[in-house]
Amino acid sequence: KMLQGVIENGTGRIAKKLGVPSSAKTGTTDNFTDAWFVGFTPRIAAGVWVGYDLNRTLGKNETGAKAAGPIWTRFMIDASSDHDDADFPIPDKIVQIEIDSKTGLLADSSCGKSYVEYFLDGSQPVRSCMK
Repeated sequence: KMLQGVIENGTGRIAKKLGVPSSAKTGTTDNFTDAWFVGFTPRIAAGVWVGYDLNRTLGKNETGAKAAGPIWTRFMIDASSDHDDADFPIPDKIVQIEIDSKTGLLADSSCGKSYVEYFLDGSQPVRSCMK
C-alpha cells in the first residue's frame, strides 16, 4: 500500500493503465544515464532498467517514469491479464490516514486536495493542515 502513491499521485502515473492495484518506485541517475521502474501487484513483481553499458545519456528528461514506465506497464498488462484484482493486504499496526496534499499534515474539511497515505501506527501526523 505504501508505494501505491507513486502510481496514484506520483511519477508512476502511467501505470494506472494496468487497472489493478499496483505499487512502484521510479528512478533516474544524474545526466539521465540510467532509468528504472520497479513495481508490483499483489501477485507479481517486475523491474525495468533502461540504459547503456557505457556511461552515456539516454537523452534529456529520459526519466524512469518516461523511459522505463511504459515498458513496465505494457509487460504488466500482459503478465497480469489472468490475475484477479485482489488488493494488497494491510499489515497489522498500519493505519490509513487522509493527508493534505500541500502540507503533508492531517486533512480536514477546510484543507484543499487530499489523498490517503499509510503509516506505521504512532508515526502518522497528528496536526491538522489548518493548525
